[in-house]
Amino acid sequence: MRRAVPVRRDLERFATLFRSRQSACAFGEFDPSRDKVKADGTVKRGMDYKTWRRAFTPKDVGLHLAGERSIVAIPLLEDGTCAWAALDVDEKCEIPPSGKYLKWFPSKSGGWHGFVFFARPQPADRVRFYMAELAEIVGHKGCEVFPKQVLAASGNGINLPFFGEAGFEAFFPNLYGDDLPEVPAEEPKAQGEGEGERGTWTKEALLAMLQFYAETVPFFEFRPCRGGYAVPCPGYDEGWGDGARHSANQFPRISHEALVWVNDFGVAPGMGWPKFRCVHSHCDGVKTFNMWRRHWDPLRLWSFDEWLESELKKKGDYAG
Repeated sequence: MRRAVPVRRDLERFATLFRSRQSACAFGEFDPSRDKVKADGTVKRGMDYKTWRRAFTPKDVGLHLAGERSIVAIPLLEDGTCAWAALDVDEKCEIPPSGKYLKWFPSKSGGWHGFVFFARPQPADRVRFYMAELAEIVGHKGCEVFPKQVLAASGNGINLPFFGEAGFEAFFPNLYGDDLPEVPAEEPKAQGEGEGERGTWTKEALLAMLQFYAETVPFFEFRPCRGGYAVPCPGYDEGWGDGARHSANQFPRISHEALVWVNDFGVAPGMGWPKFRCVHSHCDGVKTFNMWRRHWDPLRLWSFDEWLESELKKKGDYAG
């Protein structure tokens, strides 16, 4: 039996509270062919998701609240800010602590989605840093954080709560009213720049980093080229952080003109520091690997030290 559709003011309030990317969202509908039988014998209903190049509307909200078509929304707005953010705890567990602003909802996987709402949109890099800290505070350090990106080119979505459930009409969360603090500046590190020290990176580490970016950063791609990897140069698209960019986008977005590789002069064969070079006049000789990496990964989501630790554990050589 179809659930009664809420009054229009609740539909509009839902769309305002979950103000999301206007250029795209996804919708999920039940698909019996995707049903899965879990170990305990219960059936997890399968969903078929399709992306649409538009924002969700009050009509879509009505279908969502009625349990007919779920909304998967992208918190990263076109201007690089967010009106809300979320944590995705995949593992089955008791509901995590909430605090003043975090509101938890059960997810389809048996875990939890935690949402925070801002009184006014906040810069995405600050939001990601705040949510990552919040995840650690509630005991789920390293869980997925939405938004997943800080660049406004695209974004990943998350299922919104209240799908087929009553209760939104009484849901009035505390809004985070202050401006989020700036992301702390990184402490200077020789890693990635050399700075006169012998490098410890390997080609395997560089490849692992590039693969991580290809999986998590929208439109990032790479391919083997001339002993290194052809990569996209920030100067081709929106430009570097200092405003430098290619004139007339004269090179393809990914080509042999922009490279990263491991400069092989380290403590052992095959070890050194990663290097970046683009032949464009705005980049050649003035843009470093760390500057290139900071553009794609401003929060250093991929860590060389964590990667090295995981590799040592695989080999049984880690004594931490």
